[in-house]
Amino acid sequence: MTAVIPAEPGSPPAAGNRGVAALASAFYALNGYSPLLALLFAALAGGAGRGTYVLLTAYGAGPVAAAGVAATVVGLAAGLLRRAGRVPWGKVPPLVVTLAGISPLLPGLTAYRGFYELSVEGLTDGLVTITLALAIGLALAAGVTLGQYLTRPQATPLAPADPAPPGTRN
Repeated sequence: MTAVIPAEPGSPPAAGNRGVAALASAFYALNGYSPLLALLFAALAGGAGRGTYVLLTAYGAGPVAAAGVAATVVGLAAGLLRRAGRVPWGKVPPLVVTLAGISPLLPGLTAYRGFYELSVEGLTDGLVTITLALAIGLALAAGVTLGQYLTRPQATPLAPADPAPPGTRN
């Protein structure tokens, strides 16, 4: 038995949503003159991030928390690529994956709606929506940073291979 996640009225289906996000991420990476192999990884990161966002919002998470967790998924993907260094087919820059992966999550429509509300509907509604857009942007930055922090190599204390006997140091 599979669970069916209801979509909001007027929103595209979840699979189409991930596909469009993956294409947007790939084209964002292409616009930045990234290598062709990076387009695949950027598309995968963008689709995974948007899919995480859609899944979390369908289960009742707020837009700020969902954006933060989705950005953490993108940061984990970029951090794992950085740790691997190279994939078997070539080198993929993790910064390209990070930037292209969070591009479908950017709060552009929320900011636009906030500025529209600010100019037409009133100060209170507009400031609330603009603050929401700022909070989503901060959650994206924090999530990507957390994801890359979790995948960084752990520092191990270095022990000298041949310690000098006491009294021989100057």
